[in-house]
Amino acid sequence: MEEKRKSVRIEKPLTIRYSPESNSKDNWNVSFIKNISESGISFDTNTQFQVGEIILMMFKIPLDPYNWMETKGSVVDSHPHIGKTFLTRLKFTSINQTQVNLIRDYVTWFLSQKSSANPIASDNDKRKAERIYKSLIVSYGIENHLGVVEKWDITTVRNFSKTGMVFTSSYACADKVDFMIKLPSHPYEPLRVRGRVIESSSLRLANFEIATGTFLTRVEFIDLKEEESKLLCDYVEWLIKNDPDKPKKEGA
Repeated sequence: MEEKRKSVRIEKPLTIRYSPESNSKDNWNVSFIKNISESGISFDTNTQFQVGEIILMMFKIPLDPYNWMETKGSVVDSHPHIGKTFLTRLKFTSINQTQVNLIRDYVTWFLSQKSSANPIASDNDKRKAERIYKSLIVSYGIENHLGVVEKWDITTVRNFSKTGMVFTSSYACADKVDFMIKLPSHPYEPLRVRGRVIESSSLRLANFEIATGTFLTRVEFIDLKEEESKLLCDYVEWLIKNDPDKPKKEGA
């Protein structure tokens, strides 16, 4: 059923932590936002929630990258989505005017800059694989001299293909990066892969200002095992053919 919304909703993937209000505040799940407005939010969850259920949320708005926005929302709808996930839509029930203004400013900025080109992507950059603009939550880290990743950070992939991906990080990555990727088609065990850094630079906004503390990094996958390559290829091909959200595709 079509719903008339009072505020503009934009499709922009942002990392979110969420937990039912009935659970402990220490029991947070991680997902990515599908769309957001000053009045509500949608994201994939690993549980189907009941209409009216209250969900605690924490997420960061890029205009204020150092602070988590903490709020609550009431479930409007929660239905099966891709793989074993559920698309859950909430309306904010606990949000102050400062938070509303921040989301509103971000929505306005995003819409004004939407047509601007991605600064990391060059028209002359010839890729060997089709690149999909569909968000994935990944953990990333760099091995120490003993070959161990001591700290894993979480981010959202901007776009990916079976040969590489672009993601935002909290530090400038150099040389090689390890990833743990949760594919919706393979949700129970993270896919562990390694990427060689092709480019890593401070993220510049569409008006060419630098987003302090955020870096845009492009990697190509290396040392992929046959089964890992097959999982990536199968998911990309499935998404191109079957995703109801019709992700944007860019030719190789």
